[in-house]
Amino acid sequence: MRRCDVQETSGLNLSQLDATEEFGILLLRAAAVRPSSYDLRDQLSGRVWPLVRRVEPGGSGTLTVDHDRHSFHAPAACASHEPPAGCRVLQHAFRRYQALFFPHHADVESLSLLQEDMIHALNSSLRRLRKHRADDRQQGRLISTASATDVEVKDLAAPLDLGVNESYELAVSIQGQMTVSAQTVWGALRGLETLSQLVEYNFTAESYAIHEIPFRIQDSPSFPHRGLLVDSARHFLPPIRLKRTIEAMSFAKLNVLHWHLTEDESFSMPSSSHPELAEKGAWSADERYTIRDVQDVVEFAQLHGVRVVPEFDMPGHVSSWSKSHPELFEQACLERSRRLAFKPTKDVFDFLQGLLAEWTTSTFHDQFLHLGSDEVPFECWKGLSISEGGKTYSTPTQLFQHFVKNMFSRAHGQLNRSVIFWDEAFVSARAELPAEAVIQVWRDKATLSRAVQAGHRALLSWGWYLDHLDEDWRGMYDNDPVAEVPEDKKEKVLGGEGCMWGETVDGSDQAPTMWPRLAAIAERLWSSPASSSAAAESRLNAFRCLLLRRGVAAAPTQVSGRRAPIGPGSCEQPGGPGLAA
Repeated sequence: MRRCDVQETSGLNLSQLDATEEFGILLLRAAAVRPSSYDLRDQLSGRVWPLVRRVEPGGSGTLTVDHDRHSFHAPAACASHEPPAGCRVLQHAFRRYQALFFPHHADVESLSLLQEDMIHALNSSLRRLRKHRADDRQQGRLISTASATDVEVKDLAAPLDLGVNESYELAVSIQGQMTVSAQTVWGALRGLETLSQLVEYNFTAESYAIHEIPFRIQDSPSFPHRGLLVDSARHFLPPIRLKRTIEAMSFAKLNVLHWHLTEDESFSMPSSSHPELAEKGAWSADERYTIRDVQDVVEFAQLHGVRVVPEFDMPGHVSSWSKSHPELFEQACLERSRRLAFKPTKDVFDFLQGLLAEWTTSTFHDQFLHLGSDEVPFECWKGLSISEGGKTYSTPTQLFQHFVKNMFSRAHGQLNRSVIFWDEAFVSARAELPAEAVIQVWRDKATLSRAVQAGHRALLSWGWYLDHLDEDWRGMYDNDPVAEVPEDKKEKVLGGEGCMWGETVDGSDQAPTMWPRLAAIAERLWSSPASSSAAAESRLNAFRCLLLRRGVAAAPTQVSGRRAPIGPGSCEQPGGPGLAA
């Protein structure tokens, strides 16, 4: 089958070299030393995060991966005049993973300008290679060389929605073929990530290799919604910080960025119809987004296989709106309350629906929309009575139910969005809450079971609050979302999210507050491991090292949230860097 090649090279034109030089350069890059007692299962358990579902190990061969010639082969449809949308996703992924496969590659272009040094280095490498290959032959090991990764995708047009097929198969053959096969490009991205974690660099031979070939990996996620909440309202998070977070999420196969955009403290979300909201509600003139900023973050996330679900919290957590639109609130609420709540009237519902329509049309295209509903300051509604549609609402609970019912109806029925609420909507507005509403549980894990038994789909965040700095990764790893859910209702648990609330984090410390604890949540949601956190500790240490090598500021594993090493030590040192075992 014809394929289009997307190739990244480092500048050396092998066609300009004679046969001996070409062979030597290839060997220089291909030489590898395989550890003496190496097993694929050890490699997977030590290097791949999250844990893969199934591995079929084969032999004890070593596959050297030729950096200079390596290319990715996309499906043939990507060479057509009008390629499917998934081809653009693959093109960007190939560029990223070329760098992730070969993080230590030399500047071969500069070597080509220094022929004498190159030949000297080549001769030394050839001598090392002859010795290593002789050792391998004596020990019965086979060395193959690969220069391409084939990516096969059946459906190149599948949108990135909840429940999209993210399964993949990764096969490495004894002949040196590396193939990622998937139903969708989103599964292909997950397979490329796994493969990138299996490519190892040998400093002695200055080459890259994959060990224990041939093998085949079959993998798929346990839950379709594997997310992270970020809060850019308590502290503003610039677009570049959000992108670095999304990039790191893709390393752990997380697929949802829940973006908490508006709060009591600030309003940084742009609006073409009401620019005054951010102009008056942001922390400062510089701490707000443009429409293009938000669109760019959403597009960047899409290319990494990450959905962006926006949250506009209401009717509470909305004090910043009052700086430009005090008419959305009862006067008595403005006068007596520090924290405000929207008044639940038709005029307010119309205003909010207009904004949501603008944002879901121009910026956020995911099928889901989060409308908050948590921690409503009911004192704002003290003494308030509203009559609409022949009914009167006069108690805080009745007013809350009226608000939730109306905003769900408008977002779901008129804007065609699936709506997520925090668990207060289920607990306090259950009588008026349609079963189609998704409940995100944060206060009590038992509420998750009650919500799904009542017919709702649900997400778990209880136990996964990353701003709780006294909680370490072990409890988060062992927190099984469906442990208390009846068997026939488990499919209603969509997954869950780690929550990085922003009261005490900003761009300076967000990453080490999240990582590596977020990785523990990611493996729980992808792999549903049967073993406990104790069995995962060495692998998490290794993944933390990988994150550091990739530029992600992950804290030591042996501490709770956001602690730096207290002394010298390896990133994989037992007991944590600089910490006693």
